Amino acid sequence: MRFAAAGLFALAFWGAHAQTSPEPLTFEVASVRPSAPDTQAWIMKPPSGGGLRCMGATLKNLIGLAYGARESSISGGPGWADSDRFDIDARAQTSAAAGPGSDRQVQERLKSLLAERFELAVHSETRDGSVYALVVAKSGPKLAEAKPETRTYIHSWGTIIHGEAATMQLLAINLANRVGRPVLEKTGLTGRYDFDLKCAPEGALSSGS
Repeated sequence: MRFAAAGLFALAFWGAHAQTSPEPLTFEVASVRPSAPDTQAWIMKPPSGGGLRCMGATLKNLIGLAYGARESSISGGPGWADSDRFDIDARAQTSAAAGPGSDRQVQERLKSLLAERFELAVHSETRDGSVYALVVAKSGPKLAEAKPETRTYIHSWGTIIHGEAATMQLLAINLANRVGRPVLEKTGLTGRYDFDLKCAPEGALSSGS
């Protein structure tokens, strides 16, 4: 993978915003519970039938997942939005076929869940600024496809990003949080992958590198 400079883009969340879809996608049933007190990281399990299962997620984690946004671009809201953690087990109304569109459907269902359970209202703002794009290098991707039963997990420490059954959208969000600016997912890769990536030290990445 490599980074390439892209256009101008920024997001900020929280505010008043009405649902624009006349029939928003929703989960059939959903359980949202506080995580165990000693939980320090969030883990996603492989989605099944358009559902979502995750543990230890903060509200900002969930907003970032639902809207494809880096957490540093999410502003406003209660003080516990990036500290309190929740476990979610949600199932779709109908069995959704796997494919490029299934992740987007889960995102739309998650937006509805956040509005219902957390009374979340959002608006987006456009600001001038530099962004990165995550693209496939000329030599092609060298990522290992995850086994179907592998739980979705992504975590970074130091210069290492470790992913299990992770999508490129999740990787882009993780990278955006590291570099402090949006990272657009432009790989075209729709699978879930296992990987260990070694990155430049935080703050050392420059445009066009």
